Amino acid sequence: MIMFLNLEKKMETINNELAGDFEPKVAIIVYENEIAAINKYYLEARDIRKGNIGPGKPLKIKTIQNIVASLTVEAKANMVSNGLIPNNLLYVNTTPGKWNMIWYLKPSKRYLIMTDKFVLKTGFYHLPGLLMNLKDDTFYVYALQKNRKPTINTELFINPLPNTYPDCKICMGNVKSNHNDLSVQGIMNHWEKLYFASEFSSHLSGNYKKCAKLMRSCIKNPFPVEELIKVRNNLKLGDLL
Repeated sequence: MIMFLNLEKKMETINNELAGDFEPKVAIIVYENEIAAINKYYLEARDIRKGNIGPGKPLKIKTIQNIVASLTVEAKANMVSNGLIPNNLLYVNTTPGKWNMIWYLKPSKRYLIMTDKFVLKTGFYHLPGLLMNLKDDTFYVYALQKNRKPTINTELFINPLPNTYPDCKICMGNVKSNHNDLSVQGIMNHWEKLYFASEFSSHLSGNYKKCAKLMRSCIKNPFPVEELIKVRNNLKLGDLL
């Protein structure tokens, strides 16, 4: 595992940490071609032995991806909440490799963009309560039948909105999840906005006709929660922890 120093600390603290057991091993050098129409970069790694820098070796894309992933994990692990913990937050685990956040939304009326106008039209829809589950960068959305705060024994139902797989994982298409606010509330707001502002096309759960019928029925009326379909294996909130 790669450990990164928190550069927001005072320089004196960082110097004290570096004065301990840290020893330079590798230098990563970035080259930029400013002449090209689009700036191009080349990265190389140079081993450091007894204070001497060795010859450069091209840095593999996989290595760069691993560094970026480690930075993301470290940032999430250091996540803090701005102000009070949100009332609708149910669970957070920031352990690297097991990153997991669960929160819920009460029944609401939302404006949804539908790309298949022959099945569902763009407009406002009454939605049931929803359970949002972010595992690393994989996003799941489940439906809730009861309008109250979920517990570990709360049963989960298939999300009736399009872009939903059988396990309630959301197909985000080409949508990018880049964001800078790594507070609890910031992450929740980001994924909610990303989800509800996306374009909804087709349902991927195998219950497309049933879900489309349910969505059409809630344009003017509250969502018929009694018609929701259970997730396979009678999944409950506690199974997501």
